[in-house]
This record gives sequence, structure tokens and C-alpha cells, in this order.
Amino acid sequence: MMSRPFLGVSACLLISAHLMAQTPGDSLYLSFDDATDDLVLDSIYPAGCWQVGTPSKPVFSGAFSPGRALVTDTLLPYPDSSVTCYAEFTLVATAPNYLGRGIRYMQRRDMDSTTVASIEVRYPWGTWDPFYVGFEQEVVVDGVPHPHDGTGVHWTGASSGWEEVVLLSGCYYVIWDPGNDGAEWYADTMHVRFAFTSSGNPDARDGWMIDDLRAGVSPCTGGLEEAADRDLLLVPNPAKDRVELDLSGPFSWAAWSSDGRSQASGRVTGVDPVLDVSQWPSGSYVLLVQQGGTTHRTRLYVVH
Repeated sequence: MMSRPFLGVSACLLISAHLMAQTPGDSLYLSFDDATDDLVLDSIYPAGCWQVGTPSKPVFSGAFSPGRALVTDTLLPYPDSSVTCYAEFTLVATAPNYLGRGIRYMQRRDMDSTTVASIEVRYPWGTWDPFYVGFEQEVVVDGVPHPHDGTGVHWTGASSGWEEVVLLSGCYYVIWDPGNDGAEWYADTMHVRFAFTSSGNPDARDGWMIDDLRAGVSPCTGGLEEAADRDLLLVPNPAKDRVELDLSGPFSWAAWSSDGRSQASGRVTGVDPVLDVSQWPSGSYVLLVQQGGTTHRTRLYVVH
């Protein structure tokens, strides 16, 4: 088996995560270039598989932004044995109404069909589970929603270049117990890890590379029953110029990007429930609509 030297660059950047509690508008950044980034990796294990450094490989010849990236080895092909490698970080929110998570990063893939790249999440009381595409968890790759296959978010094979990946996780893990005086429990801490599983390396591929990670939070009202509102119809969705809401009567609205930044807000008082999204950047947005005593929360995609 090929000897795999461990590059010390990764060790110097693996310090305790900055557990800065986030509110909407706070966007934590992990560039892999600067130890003073708002967000850093908690751990990489086993040692030597994931590395933080300057990539110098046949396909992975440079990071997305000049400098370092997170790579399945910066010099050698990915592990030529059966192994699963993890790179983990932690997000902390402030309160139940700030538990909508958004994670955005750039990735490149050069893998064979037997290797899997996936995302896993864990809350303080739980075990590691796949990040699913489905109820209140969504993934967008280059502006296109990732298909739901019921097995979690994963990739095999090779990409044609850099891909922008957005992971969206809603507020369904806020638990309300009416039998206990309406008590609420919520996970203010969310652990996330990149999992790379190799069953061999017959083709000497470069593996998986990740760069320029941003993480934010978006507001939600909390409660298991108050996840994304499937009854609020948006047409079209994805939208390019205008989106029509299936509502009658006046309502107020606000939208946040997937990294927690406020995009726009307003109030519709006429009979035409239409929002102009022509100037919004392509991406996924949390749309909060309030009408009377009812609050709708759903996901809007903008693709130009």
C-alpha cells in the first residue's frame, strides 16, 4: 500500500470551533486559508485522509479561492483501501426562532463509481444521520434542487468543474410538548460532517475537494407542526422574474438567503399577490408570509 505522509498544514488549522451563537444576518466563513475565520473545523479523522492545504494533483490543481482547500489528500490519489474519512464542524444558534440552517460551499469531485461523498448531521441528543432531501431538508447544486431518493445526500463520479452546493435545514427539530405545560426543547447546536467513503482506488482518482464554506441561520417560528408550509403554493417555483402566491387579501412578507442574509421584505395590499424576484441572485430563499394571525414559511428558488 502506498505510504501516505500527513501534511502538517491540517493540524495547525484544527483548533476548537468558534461557537459563536448566530442570529439572522450572521454568516460564518471557513476559507481554509486563515486561522481567524469565524468557523473552523472541529476535527478530521482518521488522520491523514482529509487534509487542509494547497492541492497539487492532476485534476485538483488549485483551490476555488487562491490558497488552501479541504482535500482528500493534497498530493496523492484518494485512499487506495476501504476507509471512511470525516471532517466535522459545529453550528450554534441562539433561540428556537433562529433554527433554520443554511450551509453553502464549493466542491469538486473526481471519484469512481464505488466511492461515495456524503453529508451527515447530528444534534446533541442524537446519532449521526444522513442529510436527507425531503421534509425540511433540501439541497441545491448550482441553483438546481437535488433529487429526493430517500437515501440522503450523496455523490459519486466526477463533476465537470466547481459546483456550488447549498444545504438547507428547517426548524422541524423544535419539539413542543403540550402535555408538559407547553414546554419546548430545541437543539441550539448542530454538528455537520463531510463523509468520504472509499472502497478502493483502481483509477487513481483525485477524490473530493471543498472550499469557501459559509454557514448562516434563518428565522422560523419553531414547532414540529410549523415546518415548511406545503399548503402555500408559489407559481412558478423555481422562478426567474415574478412569483405568484396563492393568497387573497393583504399580507406582509420577508425573504432570507440560505446563509441567513435578509434579501427583501414588503407588504402586498392589492389583489395581485405577486413578488418581483428579477433582481434577486439565483439561489434558495426562506420566504416568511404573514396574513392576519397566520404565518406561512416556505422555500423559494430563484434561477436566472
